[in-house]
Amino acid sequence: MGLRFRILGPLEVESDAGPVDTGTPKQRAVLAMLATQPGRIVSVQRLIDELWADEPPERAIASLQAYVSRLRRALEPGRTARDRSAVLVSRAPGYVLQVPADSVDAARLAAAVEQVTADPHAALTALTAALELWRGDPLPELGESPLARAERGRLVELRLTALERHSEALLSLGRASEVVYRTESALAEAPYRERLWAQLILALYRTGRQADAMSAYARARQGLIDELGIEPGPELQQLAQDVLRQAPHLAGPPSAAPTSAPPVPTSAPPASAVPPPPGHRGDAWRAGRRARGARRAGRAAADRRSAHRRGGGRARAAAARLRITGHRQDGAAAGGRGARGRAGACRDRGRGGRRGAAGVPALGADPARDRRW
Repeated sequence: MGLRFRILGPLEVESDAGPVDTGTPKQRAVLAMLATQPGRIVSVQRLIDELWADEPPERAIASLQAYVSRLRRALEPGRTARDRSAVLVSRAPGYVLQVPADSVDAARLAAAVEQVTADPHAALTALTAALELWRGDPLPELGESPLARAERGRLVELRLTALERHSEALLSLGRASEVVYRTESALAEAPYRERLWAQLILALYRTGRQADAMSAYARARQGLIDELGIEPGPELQQLAQDVLRQAPHLAGPPSAAPTSAPPVPTSAPPASAVPPPPGHRGDAWRAGRRARGARRAGRAAADRRSAHRRGGGRARAAAARLRITGHRQDGAAAGGRGARGRAGACRDRGRGGRRGAAGVPALGADPARDRRW
């Protein structure tokens, strides 16, 4: 019968037939202590010290033996009273949980962390599976005993190391964006872990967020100074300098390819948005535009000069007509204002074409008047 023990969270035991009832809190504590060291002897005295601290009862050994007996029945329900236990074994000076190491989730996590491989894909697969074993604070059955604190510290360290190596594999595969949110979550639990900060800074830089990378370094440095009174280590400081000067070796592998191709435009862009062709054809295109602009400007200047000449000639003709008819008074006024009429015609083409000097209607403005003249 295969048994699987889970201590990366509340204690759980599962057999091929389903979950196993491990009984009272004291029984669960005994089994949890044995599961932290599968295949290794845990002494009776240590078990008693962990169960009752400094105040063990008078019949502590008898109580411990009763817990072990009930656990044996739960773990090996088909075993008779005369058969020796093959799982929870008596071995001087205590007991041993005789199961394969990989039947305990904490041992599988440790094996994944200790595994050395040059293939980032294999490392990522193994570490991902190992990290999924973590279900919460380990060994709550042991309370705050010295063994519980030491074992929790070991397991937490294993998990953080697994997270760091998992992030390394992701960075090696060009998946920096995944590292950002994973390390931010881990740093909330371990804010002084400089290796996690370095991975976050590098991941931010590789996703085009240089300013955020420097902001992350500032947070790391400020936290270390405020809480511990120390500066970041040399490696983290050097990384910050490399980010500032955009060191080429920080680029890393290309980002992972998108899962789907970008959408194809349904219509062509407007002609104005199409850039000129490269090379000498583009230069000729720009030169042609400049030439066409110069021709338009020349035509506009010629039109202004023509309008100026037409306006001045009409004003002089109107003044001559006034002198011929003998209107001296009006002629004198027209003579005084003739120059101003000519200047006004230069400034205002439209007005010069419609009116003569000093407000006298120009030829063509009133056909009946033209016949009288």
